[in-house]
Amino acid sequence: MITVFHAPRTRSLRVLWMLEEMGLPYEVRLVDFPRHRSDAEFMRLNPAGSIPVLRDGDVVISESTAIIEYLVARYGPTPLAPQPSEASYPSYPQYFHFGEASLAGPMTVVAHCWFMGPEDQRENAGVEAARTIFRARLPAIQSRLEEHDYLAGSAFTAADVSVVYALGLGQALRAVETYAPVIQEYLARCRARPGFQRASMK
Repeated sequence: MITVFHAPRTRSLRVLWMLEEMGLPYEVRLVDFPRHRSDAEFMRLNPAGSIPVLRDGDVVISESTAIIEYLVARYGPTPLAPQPSEASYPSYPQYFHFGEASLAGPMTVVAHCWFMGPEDQRENAGVEAARTIFRARLPAIQSRLEEHDYLAGSAFTAADVSVVYALGLGQALRAVETYAPVIQEYLARCRARPGFQRASMK
């Protein structure tokens, strides 16, 4: 049985969503995010202390996008990850990694200051720089969605799982107030999927 060490509103949402989309059975092991480093079992599996962690038999892997890649390789093939021979493939890894490296990554600074730093330092130059980086990268998403329903092309893929989480994180951490209409429509389309709804309820 696959076990996901999960905390609400963290990157583990990506993993639950992917598992739901693939129809794979799993169980959730909740982690108390503010006190996760005192969770002995969790820290034994992932000394880095980052959430999520996936345990699949003897396999233990962290980093949300790496977990998704593992699920595709171990339990695929799946239409959620185009094959290299497909026309949509070059766009797939581009936007799959864009969701973390270009969008969610900078927001880690904001989240750390908000939830782990002193209250009087929640807003600072580093936080605003991270938000500026996030906003500067949104045109790449907007222009893509002006031509395609989903980031890899006409079909929903794991690239959307990656980016939708990041867009939600950016808005929650006040990098943006509202997105351009094409991005709002895209978010609504992805979040209406039954897999997302089920994952969100976890």
